[in-house]
Amino acid sequence: MNRGWIRFWRDLDECVSWSRGSGHISVMMTLIKDMNFKEKNFGHIKVMPGQLICGIQKLGESVRLSYQQTRTILKDLEKDGFLKIESNNRFTLITILEWDRCIKKQPGEDS
Repeated sequence: MNRGWIRFWRDLDECVSWSRGSGHISVMMTLIKDMNFKEKNFGHIKVMPGQLICGIQKLGESVRLSYQQTRTILKDLEKDGFLKIESNNRFTLITILEWDRCIKKQPGEDS
């Protein structure tokens, strides 16, 4: 199954969160990989490019971290200004704050 590709933002390694260690990097890369690249609906919620609806437990399992470790890393990433978290008792909406910068096309690239 070809799910396409992601753009890796080289300046990401200058982000404070990147220097926190491999757990933070794993969560950051997983979020970037799984983010919506176009607008979608999740029930009555509109999920925009750069946003993802997920469960913290499932996110943690995908990077082999406990629920508590994953929650702590997400809070760190939010504190560092990398993302914004909106949670309720059913799911978590995560927004990468620099999404437009992360996926910005270079002059001459195809759309």
